[in-house]
Amino acid sequence: MTLSHDASLIYGFLVNKVLPKKRVVTYGEVSAATGVPLGEGGGPVGTALYEIFQECDRNRLPPLTSIVVQSDQLYDRTNRHGMPGGGYLVAETISPNRANRL
Repeated sequence: MTLSHDASLIYGFLVNKVLPKKRVVTYGEVSAATGVPLGEGGGPVGTALYEIFQECDRNRLPPLTSIVVQSDQLYDRTNRHGMPGGGYLVAETISPNRANRL
């Protein structure tokens, strides 16, 4: 998987720190943990997450980026459920990959 610097930082954080805990993480937490800044429409964090989403698609893998959610859309105190941002939802609707998502 060939990723940009920002996407590599975020990918490593998600795989090594978030997935083992079986929790979701907010966009702000991703930014704070990796140093990749947030901005309008997700900014560099959103761009990097979209890049990771596309790599998952190319490799016919479920979208790793689905575990990144909006801080005001957490559904419970255990941080196990939340709502991803609009960019993720748009990417999901146009994705040709349905690996493990039917």
